[in-house]
Amino acid sequence: MSSLGKATMALVAGTQETTLALANLNFDFSLFRVDAPAEYKTIGERLSPRRRDAAETGAEHVIARRLGALFSGHIPATPNLIRAYGIRASEIIKSTTDGSHESSHGGLFQEWTGPDATSIWAAATSGNGAIAIHMLACLLARIWSASEAESIWDEIIQTRKDELKKGDPTDPLKSFTELAQIDISREQVSAWDSSARAWLEIADSAKLRQQKQLLLLTRKAKIPISGSGGVYASVMEAWRTALVAMENMVLGMPQSIQDGSVILALTSWHLYPDLYALEAGPNRIALNDVLIPPSGVVTLGLSAHRSQDQIEGVHWSLPLAFLKYYGDPVASTTVLDETCTRLSLSEFFMVVLGSIFSTWGPCRHDISSATKIIFEIGETLMVAGRGTTTGGTARPWPYLLADTAEKYISSSGIERKHFKSLIMRGIRRCDSFLADPKDHPMPFFGLANVTVLIGIIPDSSYRVALLREIASEILGGTSDNLLIRYRQHKVDSDSTKEDEAESFFTLHERKLPQISWIWEYASALPKETLCRKRKRQTQPSDLVHSRWVGSARPLSKNELSFDLDALDALEEIIPTASPSFTVGGALLGLESRARYEFVLGDPHHAAIFKLTTSEVAGSSLVEAKTVAKALHHRWVDTALLGMHLELLDVSHDSKGPYLTSLRALGAAAESYKLMPTATITTGIFSTRLSNALWVLDCQKRMLEVEASSRPRSGENSRCRSSCPPHESLSTDHESESESESEESNACTAPKVNVPLSQWIMSKGSLTASTTLDPRVTFSDPWAVASGDGPNPLGLADNAMYSMEMDEVEHSVTSDKEIKQNQTEITSYLMSRPQSFACIAMFENHDVNLDPQGLNEVMALSSGNSIYVATPLICDPIDQPNEHEIKRIVGNIGKPGISLMIPPMDPKVHKIDESKWSHISHVPFDGRLDDAFQHTSLHLSFTRYKLPVMVAHGYQSIAANFVETPVSIFDRNTWIADLDILKALKSRQLERRITQCCDHDEAERTRPAFPLTSIDSWLELLDLPPNASVFRARNNWLARLAGAALGLQIGAHTVVLPSCETVCWKCIGESWKGDLSCCDFDNEPSLPLFVI
Repeated sequence: MSSLGKATMALVAGTQETTLALANLNFDFSLFRVDAPAEYKTIGERLSPRRRDAAETGAEHVIARRLGALFSGHIPATPNLIRAYGIRASEIIKSTTDGSHESSHGGLFQEWTGPDATSIWAAATSGNGAIAIHMLACLLARIWSASEAESIWDEIIQTRKDELKKGDPTDPLKSFTELAQIDISREQVSAWDSSARAWLEIADSAKLRQQKQLLLLTRKAKIPISGSGGVYASVMEAWRTALVAMENMVLGMPQSIQDGSVILALTSWHLYPDLYALEAGPNRIALNDVLIPPSGVVTLGLSAHRSQDQIEGVHWSLPLAFLKYYGDPVASTTVLDETCTRLSLSEFFMVVLGSIFSTWGPCRHDISSATKIIFEIGETLMVAGRGTTTGGTARPWPYLLADTAEKYISSSGIERKHFKSLIMRGIRRCDSFLADPKDHPMPFFGLANVTVLIGIIPDSSYRVALLREIASEILGGTSDNLLIRYRQHKVDSDSTKEDEAESFFTLHERKLPQISWIWEYASALPKETLCRKRKRQTQPSDLVHSRWVGSARPLSKNELSFDLDALDALEEIIPTASPSFTVGGALLGLESRARYEFVLGDPHHAAIFKLTTSEVAGSSLVEAKTVAKALHHRWVDTALLGMHLELLDVSHDSKGPYLTSLRALGAAAESYKLMPTATITTGIFSTRLSNALWVLDCQKRMLEVEASSRPRSGENSRCRSSCPPHESLSTDHESESESESEESNACTAPKVNVPLSQWIMSKGSLTASTTLDPRVTFSDPWAVASGDGPNPLGLADNAMYSMEMDEVEHSVTSDKEIKQNQTEITSYLMSRPQSFACIAMFENHDVNLDPQGLNEVMALSSGNSIYVATPLICDPIDQPNEHEIKRIVGNIGKPGISLMIPPMDPKVHKIDESKWSHISHVPFDGRLDDAFQHTSLHLSFTRYKLPVMVAHGYQSIAANFVETPVSIFDRNTWIADLDILKALKSRQLERRITQCCDHDEAERTRPAFPLTSIDSWLELLDLPPNASVFRARNNWLARLAGAALGLQIGAHTVVLPSCETVCWKCIGESWKGDLSCCDFDNEPSLPLFVI
């Protein structure tokens, strides 16, 4: 008895002597608790009753005591740090519970809502040593994944036990040996780590600004955490180093960080001293934490153990022997900047932007220009109203990216630095997130390809303007050696004018003699010339442009002849500095008989040609500012831009991985917009999104919808196409014979059925033309009448333009239908199983679930979040979209991801015949009351748990199916278990919205047919033979329970709005069938109305 008394008296002090005595007595750690320090009291007060009980007497309390006892000899005394940490934790939980949060009314999840600070309270009621153990859990959870952290816990626990088993030869009681017998299971370790992760989510959210600023200042510190000596030695050293350094800092002692574990502690324990970050400059950076004295300043950048490798940020490398069941230890390295915190949806899309920019060549270093292009694409599409969503359609991905780009453009200060850091992370480390980099399109979604850009600019004057921009910025030639040739449409007086976009996309069968267009020519670069104003002296030279035009006449089906003698001046010389000032007469300065060859552009529509005797250096890619200018000034046609984005992949396949990933992100954002405070793991960027099973399922679903609406083969199969033509302009008679020869060897294409997208791509209008090299030859001087000016341009008398044509069968619809269907940006719209699979992967990137196996899932618990199918937390009259999921702050206290599913056959209370007197079934009196005010719904968990195996051989289980009955209780009496989602899918369910009518009050409130009031659950379970009404007005939870149970027992359930009045006269008149009696042959049961 004396030993037990001594142990009990010393327990509050938490001494090592106490621990050893308790271990020697095989003490049950759950039977005794200590008073928490005063600084931690607020935590216990703000916890939910269920969490507080678990922390004080449950499994969480046991694991806290056992870990505290096991490592008691390694924990240095840090009373000031323990006090500061308690104040900060109480401050965080108070701000969290005081504020308004998503879905604060949890409904059936009410017992599980609220912040999970269970591990802190369990530690606080187990002694100071256990608090330090909780702080170690936060260190490991901050930088290691759940499976890695659990492996580390397993190894340090086992190593500590082996260390204690050796014992102390001078100890006659063998206390250390007894302490080594403490049993700590992997499941307990998982729960301990899971609670620490939930707490980090809460604290990060509460201290968001300080946390971001601290991470920005420390992200370039290449300071490793020592991994020498193995896992146990490394973790113990890092833990003790962090505790001692933080204790000194709280005492006001300045610290020069020599080890990465201290930076890890700052981010894990949410204490923010003032800093000197030498890489950010010599000035002191004030974080203004009242818990740290001004003298407790920290200096970064003077580490004597600075890492020599290329890993940025604090990093830790360990060989994890307990990660897998079998095999050698797994060498693992983790970086604080990569796994330190979760991302909001807007931050997530910043990294996505970086992933997109990663293959944009030099522009990936110019984030401002890159985001400008993304923003302008969204603005251009928005002109046609394609950014709005209707009918439950997800917002297309270009607008989500444009919104993200706008956030970056409008940001400043710390926020701008944070956004830039996220984008740069995407550029450096996430280039494979959307697709393999080789499957990315050309920069700017292909708009860097001049052929693509010209193809979506229908107006010839804008095409010329674009080519002039390119000539001046990329080619850098002179005005004498470059020329632009472009196609100009001419409309006959007896024909209907068509949009110029048809030159690119229209598929009408058309004979060449009906084509009415001509080649026109323009200067690519301006030329200095003397300008003569009316009645004034000659002015100084200006930079001017010129343009010339010819006419075309058809020769045969495959040839067009240009009468170049009929060329007229289309555009006189225009000074570039003054676009509105026009004069006439000037020399272009071209040589006679000059020969020109293709340089870049689209030779079918508009291109730049150069003198064959000249050299032109430069890139064929359009620069970012030129693309942005074309978008900003609306040179680009919205419909054509939309079509181009629908054919984005380099494979020209709308099912390609890059475009599939972008569409999937649009669908994911549509689900997450209902959960604005939900966060996403940074580990998601280590996966290939297009390989996710939920993404593939979305794609499959979209293709099935397209297939069901596609015309049958053979319908509307007339369309014309061409092989890639060889194009030439010549000045001598030999060229004509060459054209005839080429005609005889014209390319032929087999008759095949191909998709519209493939046909468009085969035209060369959306991809770079690598095989076309048409040449233009000019000879024999020829004069353009332009006032008194001389004849500037030498052209051939009989230039020939030839184009080889061929027939290809296509299954297409009319022009109008094509343009309408192809210009909209396709979006995926997820089902509920797909949404849950998406959320699971965004919670833990290793969890890649097939949506086909998630049809029964009603909720998902992970971290400090419960994601609930919306029908479970709304009135049954509401019909949310299938993908709608709501987030509730809280969890169900289980590690990893818990996928909650209902029992296969939910139980229902059996009626006790002895209680028949409790069933009244009184006639309905017209009153709309709430007779179910004491009704509640509760979750419980059976022992059924089905692990989701994510990788063979690994010990940790990242996700489990958890059988979760939803039970109706009337006060303390169990009524039934429900499968709510299944019930609400029943064909027996009907929702009726009442309309205003002119019936008088008596007709509205008194039904003309027999109607029985249902005012108790027993009355519902034993339904009357006539129509009945379940009265739970303005009580959405009881209405949901009543409707679900009614459907579950087979009643034809009609849910009415919970409003002031219901017109029973209208209901009776609109009902199909006789409400006065039950015809069991035709009607299984008369309706159960839920009001």
